[in-house]
Amino acid sequence: MADTEWLETFRGYTDPALLVELDRLRASVSVFTQQAVGQKSYTKDLQALKDQLSSATRVAGERGLIVVTVPRGAKFHVTDFSRL
Repeated sequence: MADTEWLETFRGYTDPALLVELDRLRASVSVFTQQAVGQKSYTKDLQALKDQLSSATRVAGERGLIVVTVPRGAKFHVTDFSRL
């Protein structure tokens, strides 16, 4: 779920910086929470990564930088408020 603090942060990014951050977050999310390399051990907070990715995706969608697809056969309605 998008986090309000991350939404504010990502809204301050330029478009190119936001797209770079989205790519970085997508690459960081995995099913592994811990990894050991030699004597060092690394732990990921997957929920925090998912919140960041969700927030960055929402901001990119608001800016029209990415296209959100709707599953085939899904029904939705669009309300036109242009005459209000």
